[in-house]
Amino acid sequence: MNNLTINTILLIISAVLPTILIFFYVNLKDKHKESLITLLSLFFFGALSSLGVLAVSYILNITFPFLVKDIQSMNMIQLGIKTFVEIALIEELFKWLIVYFFGYKNKEFDETYDIIIYSIVVSLGFATLENILYVLQDNTFKTALFRALTSVPGHVAFGTFMGYFLCISKIYRIKSNKKEINNLLKAIIVPTILHGIYDFCVMSNLKSFLYFFVIYIIVLFIIAFLRLKEIYELNVQIIKLDKICPKSRIKYKGLLCPKCNKRHE
Repeated sequence: MNNLTINTILLIISAVLPTILIFFYVNLKDKHKESLITLLSLFFFGALSSLGVLAVSYILNITFPFLVKDIQSMNMIQLGIKTFVEIALIEELFKWLIVYFFGYKNKEFDETYDIIIYSIVVSLGFATLENILYVLQDNTFKTALFRALTSVPGHVAFGTFMGYFLCISKIYRIKSNKKEINNLLKAIIVPTILHGIYDFCVMSNLKSFLYFFVIYIIVLFIIAFLRLKEIYELNVQIIKLDKICPKSRIKYKGLLCPKCNKRHE
């Protein structure tokens, strides 16, 4: 095995290791473990979604040629469209679609903390493949370290906010409240805005924005952690909501009747 091959393997490991460690940490915090098949499926679809993002980006680049210009030659409006639309909106929309159809509507989603895990796992899947591509392209451990400290936690933070609003949406759904749709939309809009600010600061290459970026990611990670903690503690409360199954007539907690294994909302 030559040095080039060894270096490539080490680069891939450095790109994957941060997401794997976070994956195990988030799962460890779950009191009632999710199916490993479910988590791995969400991780895989999250990684696969990056290919869909590339396809849409390709179409946008053909439609709007200024998006392929060198970043340094873009004006602020063009850079804003690239970071907030081509990157942030498209990436978060693809992740949201996966979390919604394979997580939010999953019959295993019976505790509020579950959707946080689903959202983060999808984000980690996306970040893993994205990390590998970036690290191999730059061929440097400096890129791997920078992304491990900023990009990967950033995707986790965006996923946390997405999961937070999906959790609130589910609570309103249980209570038959019309605010469910509002929070479903917030689960896309808020992560998109946060993601867009992140990329805009990094790509602007202006010292003032880079200084702001340092403060921004610190505040972002702290708020995301507090949201994660809030849902983790809320999980105990929401599971205490008692319902009576109309079929088996037994009282149960959560979203699924343990006897007939059906959802009654």
